[in-house]
Amino acid sequence: MAYRNGAYVREGYGGVEALMLFDGLSEPDMQDLCTLVGDPAEVREMVLRPYRDQPTPILDSLETTLGSLLARREFASLVTHFSPFQLAQRTFYTVSLLHRVLARDRQREHVLQGMDENSIARRLLRLQGEHDRLKEDFVFLYGYHQQETQSIRDEASHAQGLLEADFARLARENLEETAALRQRNDDLESQLRYAQSQISTLEQRVRDKRFDADGLLAFLNAGSNETWITVEAADKSFRMIPPYPGPAPPDSDEGDDDAEREEKPEDNPPSPDPKRDVPRGKEPRKSQSGSKRRASSQRSVEVEVQCRPTVHPESDVGPRSASEALAFTVSDACALLPEFIAWEDLRPDVQWAMRTGLGYDEAVEIMLADAAQHALFHRDSLCDMLATMMYRHKLDDTLWAKYVPTAYYVMAKVVLEN
Repeated sequence: MAYRNGAYVREGYGGVEALMLFDGLSEPDMQDLCTLVGDPAEVREMVLRPYRDQPTPILDSLETTLGSLLARREFASLVTHFSPFQLAQRTFYTVSLLHRVLARDRQREHVLQGMDENSIARRLLRLQGEHDRLKEDFVFLYGYHQQETQSIRDEASHAQGLLEADFARLARENLEETAALRQRNDDLESQLRYAQSQISTLEQRVRDKRFDADGLLAFLNAGSNETWITVEAADKSFRMIPPYPGPAPPDSDEGDDDAEREEKPEDNPPSPDPKRDVPRGKEPRKSQSGSKRRASSQRSVEVEVQCRPTVHPESDVGPRSASEALAFTVSDACALLPEFIAWEDLRPDVQWAMRTGLGYDEAVEIMLADAAQHALFHRDSLCDMLATMMYRHKLDDTLWAKYVPTAYYVMAKVVLEN
């Protein structure tokens, strides 16, 4: 039962009178509570107190109040957090309990005022109060630490999940690209074997159908050697009989070239020796500045690059699959260019977009659009373009670059470092 201190009698709801005694907070109680808590305005506004300046509402006005939207919202808030079972009684008891706490605090203050300032009991109470405050602060800080730790763990788990998903996707793309390259290698090897067999067949056919001039001359000269030697000896008796004329010596282009060079030495004059024109003692010295420049060029120079776009919303879209080949070659894509436009003057993304089968106007329009367009490119070409844009600080000028996932920027940075 609550203490009878400023108790009030309330009419029951629905025609039933319910007598209930509870402790209300008087003005001295409110002052002591404000002194204890330290925030008078908040205490006077938020502490639950009964009607004092106006009469208790009658039954009709009470029914109107209970049916109002404001009252329903307030009761809904209470029922959401507290059980409706004996809600009124527990509310009154809470106010009475607060009154008891104030009474105990007054007794403690009265006892403290009667004690000596340096007494052990007063020091113990003071230390106990400090201990309670420190304990409350520790509980608050420990709860905050637990909350922050859990938040960091959740963030780390989320980041780990994203990294695992990115690496799984990259591994899958790498496997697809490896399979496509292996298939391409097998096709090229089969084409090479077929080409080698065709070359061998053609060489054999050439050898079989080649004109044998030596054999023809040997056939024509057969049985005419004696007559030839006799006629030659009769015409030129002063000459020795030549030996049997064998096959014609093979034609030598080098001999003809040597003869031409001997006949016309003025066409190719000898190159002058540069050392003859330089006076003695005045040989050109190697510049030290050039050696310094070469030495400095060999050192690694750190260049500031743009690692990410200023706005990077990313997307879940990946690059073109390695098994999905491009529709056009460079020659086919060049045939689609308008007049007076060179292939070398196009941006790399427009070039790759045209190789997928798009026309020039459509490729330019797509590359200038603010949307994820990197699905048109293979992973290697995408990383190369990202590395170039990172080096030249062109990521913000290329609108589709901000939709590329972070994993490909990491790969592009590796490409740029290499």
